[in-house]
Amino acid sequence: MTLREYHLLVRAHELKSVDEDYRCHEQAFLNFAVQARRKNGNPVYKRFRQFYDYERQIEKVANGNRKKTQFTALAEFLKRKEGSSNGGKL
Repeated sequence: MTLREYHLLVRAHELKSVDEDYRCHEQAFLNFAVQARRKNGNPVYKRFRQFYDYERQIEKVANGNRKKTQFTALAEFLKRKEGSSNGGKL
């Protein structure tokens, strides 16, 4: 498996995790929405998106805003080493 394939696999796993979180939050929202009321009797969350913003979570993954792992640090190290080993010559 190449490093690029690995990164794609990691991205797919992260997106799958976002989908799983979405389902869990959706179920929690439905459970909560049935019961949650303000003092005046109005619901706390009128829309699911106020509770969990799916598009925002997808953007976080797409923009690479994720925790660095030992593998991402290794990939960065290898890129730096690869760039310095050829002495700037092509």
